[in-house]
Amino acid sequence: MKFVVGLGKVTGYAPPATELSLTAMQALSTAYATKNVGMAGLAGDASLKIRTRQSGFADLKSKTKDIKNAVLAQYGTKSATYTSIKGLSF
Repeated sequence: MKFVVGLGKVTGYAPPATELSLTAMQALSTAYATKNVGMAGLAGDASLKIRTRQSGFADLKSKTKDIKNAVLAQYGTKSATYTSIKGLSF
């Protein structure tokens, strides 16, 4: 917005492209300011979804560890079953 205000003070500013006119740039500046305010409102939603996803991965990690321990106890370290899953990590 400061750029557009400063540009308005330049004497004789008359760009050949209509997209660069003062009114067009003021309209864009206003539209982006409105979108920025809207994005601030979405930050809380995104934060909640990120926490939910991280919690899901923590559960997956815990379950994977439990499964690996169960397979190790059941089949031992030399079994093909344990060998096939021992490299899994999250």
